[in-house]
Amino acid sequence: MILLYSRFNIRRDLKKKIFFERAFTWVNGIKDAQDLFKNLTWDGEPSRSIRVGKNCLEYEIDEELDIVAFRFRITDRIGELWTTDFVLNERQCEFQIRLSREKNMVTADYSSQFRLPYFLRKLIEDGWGGMDRDLPVIDQPVFINEYNISVIADLMNGKTEYTMPVIYVSHLFDCDGYALDVYELAKDMGGCAHVLVEETSGLSGKLRQLTGDRNAYNGAVDVFYGKDHLPYVPSVNRTANQFRYMISQAVYRRLAMLNIDDEQSLTSIRIKNRIRTIQSEKDSQYEILQLEAEGLREKYDQEAEILAMALDENREYEKRINELEARNQALLAALNRKMDGRDRGITLTYTENEFYDDEIKTIVLKCLQRECRRAGDEEQTWRHYHVLKDIVDHNEVSDARENLKANLMRIFRKSRLKSQDWKDLNDLGFVISEGGHDKAKFHGDDRYLLTIACTPGDHREGENMAHSAVNLILGKE
Repeated sequence: MILLYSRFNIRRDLKKKIFFERAFTWVNGIKDAQDLFKNLTWDGEPSRSIRVGKNCLEYEIDEELDIVAFRFRITDRIGELWTTDFVLNERQCEFQIRLSREKNMVTADYSSQFRLPYFLRKLIEDGWGGMDRDLPVIDQPVFINEYNISVIADLMNGKTEYTMPVIYVSHLFDCDGYALDVYELAKDMGGCAHVLVEETSGLSGKLRQLTGDRNAYNGAVDVFYGKDHLPYVPSVNRTANQFRYMISQAVYRRLAMLNIDDEQSLTSIRIKNRIRTIQSEKDSQYEILQLEAEGLREKYDQEAEILAMALDENREYEKRINELEARNQALLAALNRKMDGRDRGITLTYTENEFYDDEIKTIVLKCLQRECRRAGDEEQTWRHYHVLKDIVDHNEVSDARENLKANLMRIFRKSRLKSQDWKDLNDLGFVISEGGHDKAKFHGDDRYLLTIACTPGDHREGENMAHSAVNLILGKE
């Protein structure tokens, strides 16, 4: 499933030689890449294909149109296949990137840890982005003031369009700032979207006059896709980072609906080059038809895969809708019982995200259970104990905590984790990063970091690791 696609203008001096140097350097830095893909150079050859199982590095050059199509496909340690496609169009000064992943789940969901591919981030950081009309392709916000207000006014009035989406962030009225970190948002969007930022809240009034009240204001954000736009409003129930993630992930999803131009894809250029060779050798028309049929079959397979994944995604969303409807019915029933006087509940306010079903409720009940167990004979005669015991007796603890605990113990008790264990950790919500020691963050939260040794230890080390993981994530009994 396509996770990310972007098309943007580049500087005229980004030529094939520079592109291949950067692409091969990027491959060298990928830990899971086999040695066969490392330390490569480009010597001017128009095509190359290196394959190891499902993994591959290949490129094709359309010398007539000055287009390079480059693909690198790698399987990570948990068995997921990642494919990154680059297209450099020298003549048009244009670059396209597509990132896709084979994964048996809904891939349109992005965690807060999702980052743009390193190659793309480095390309933009090093200043290879070009100009999109009057906006530079960069990873920094462009501040809008009275001198350049026409840039956003013309966009809102439908007078201009840009190749990339445009995100407009308005200034808050009641403080000197924004509802999210505009610099981090621009980093999230480097090479994918422009981030325009209202310099002061006083600009909203002028923009309102210029656009007929169509502008976002007081911290709200507008995202423009050509002539379409979607508004986003901050909420007191959402942190600045959550608001930022919501916007960046919405843009990623919208871009993932696009794809590399057919005529510039690696397969199309490969077939075109082979047909030219056959024609120059005066080979039969039959072979040409065979190659064209091969291209059509691959395109059909790609479209069929996209359709199948879209159907899977729809089924997953239907399942989620059904679950939410069931939960809504349960909440309505609980509300009705409370209004009828048949049930009494306690409402607590919290800002932490739940990492598994009924996590907050389970933690509170576990604390109350512990308090009740510690009560002595005299304390069990107190009103304090009677209230706590009544809450414990009339509320069930979800099985989710015990299931998570059992899985953590099963995985970390081993002296060395295997590929399936890494996949299981990923499914449990851990975000894995690699280095001298592998690190696993529970739901990407830096507070819940586990460092896992790459070399195997004895059974005691695995047992200690398992208990440390359970205590960090679930707390002691």
